[in-house]
Amino acid sequence: MSKKAPPVFEHAAIWRTLAGAFIISFSGVYVKLAHVAPSVSAFYRVFIGAIGLTAVTAVSGRFKWPGAKNVLLLLVAGIFFSLDLFSWHRSIMYVGPGLATILANFQVFLLALYGFLFYREPFTPRFFMAAIMALTGLFLIFGWQWRSLTVDYHKGVFWGLATAFFYAGFLLTLKAAQSNPRALNPAGNIMVTSWTATLTLGLYILLNHHGFAIPDRQTLWAILGLGLTSQVLGWVLITGALPRIKTAIAGMILLIQPAFAYVWDILFFHLPVSPVSLCGFFLAVGAIYLGALAVYD
Repeated sequence: MSKKAPPVFEHAAIWRTLAGAFIISFSGVYVKLAHVAPSVSAFYRVFIGAIGLTAVTAVSGRFKWPGAKNVLLLLVAGIFFSLDLFSWHRSIMYVGPGLATILANFQVFLLALYGFLFYREPFTPRFFMAAIMALTGLFLIFGWQWRSLTVDYHKGVFWGLATAFFYAGFLLTLKAAQSNPRALNPAGNIMVTSWTATLTLGLYILLNHHGFAIPDRQTLWAILGLGLTSQVLGWVLITGALPRIKTAIAGMILLIQPAFAYVWDILFFHLPVSPVSLCGFFLAVGAIYLGALAVYD
C-alpha cells in the first residue's frame, strides 16, 4: 500500500474505509433476518451485488478484456467466494453473526501460513503473539464450555473456520488478479467474482432443490440490504480506499466489522455473553489485528 498519499486523500480514504467496514458489519444481521436457506441468501447476495457492480463498472467506463490469465484467476476467486459465503451463512445460522464473523477473520493466520510455505516468509514474534492470543481467545469463547454446547453450535464453529480457509483463498486469488497491469478496477474484479459465485451457488441450489422463493417481505428487504449495501456499497468503498492508507491504519479500521457484528448480535439477537466470553472476544479481535499486521506489513 502506498504510504505517500497526500493527507487530504488519506483522510478521505480512511473515512471511506470506516464507512465500508461499518456497512459490511450488518451482513450477518441481514442473513439472520432472511427466512431462507443459507445457500439461498448467499445466492441473492451475490446476484443482486453482481447487478449493482455491473452498473458501477459500466458507469466507470472500465469494461475491457483483462486477459485470459486474469479471467481465470477471477473465476477461481469467484468459486472461493461462493464457498466462503456458503460456509459463513451456515455458521451464522448456528452461532450467530458476531462469532461467525470473528471466525471468518482468522483468515489472516492462513495467509501467513501460505506466505511461509510458498514464499519462505518467516513468522515474526508479532505473529506468534497473535497466534497465542487467538487460541486463548477461541478457548475462552468456545473451548472452556465445549462439551456443554450443542451439536449445531459445534457445526457453526467448524463452518466458521471453513469460512476462514475459503476467505483466504478468495483474497489470494483476487490479489493475484489485481496485481496484473491489465486488471479491471476494484468494482470490475468484484463484479466478475460475484457473477461467478452467483452461477456456482445457483447451480448448487438447483441440484439440491432448495428453490429460489422469497417467502415474505422481511426476507425481501434483508436480501436487498445484503446485496446492495454489503456486496456493492461496502466493498466498493473499501477496495477503492485501501491502496491510499497505511497498512496499520487499515488493519485497525477493518476490525470494525467483526467488532460491530458482535455488538449487533448482542443487541438484535440477544447473544448471551459473560465476562469470560467478552475477554475471549477482545483477545480474538486483538489477535486478528496483530495477525493482519504480520501479514501485510
